[in-house]
Amino acid sequence: MKQTILRRVCTGDVHTEAPIAAFEVASYPIPTEPDIFEKRRQIDGITRPSVRFTVRADAQVLAATFANGSPWYIEETTVIEDENGQSTSETKRYDKSSFCIAGDVVAHRNGTVTVYMAEMTEGEKQIASLEEENARLLYENLTGEALA
Repeated sequence: MKQTILRRVCTGDVHTEAPIAAFEVASYPIPTEPDIFEKRRQIDGITRPSVRFTVRADAQVLAATFANGSPWYIEETTVIEDENGQSTSETKRYDKSSFCIAGDVVAHRNGTVTVYMAEMTEGEKQIASLEEENARLLYENLTGEALA
């Protein structure tokens, strides 16, 4: 029995049928490092949980695609081929939308690009919540209509 795992990094809502954009995961330039890796690192001057992934794509396209606030997920397809050559596959999606702060986009000499995305801090989440509430109140005060 042969098992193959294919991974893609996709943008869009994890619950929709098709992604907005999808990029095949490539090997990280350092062979001992995994291609998708989560750890704490400094992004925007704050040490926070972050994810690093490496793909083969244009660095400028990735920088525009994985901007602050971009929803994204990892799609992993496992293909199992039995002794008779019959294949079955199972696809799982892992929502990574909480990693919404864009970090560095690094182009490597081997043609791959590594993207860093991080989570908001608790303070940033509180500020974002207050900004949403203020925008809602301002809209309701100016228009007299309640937002749904």
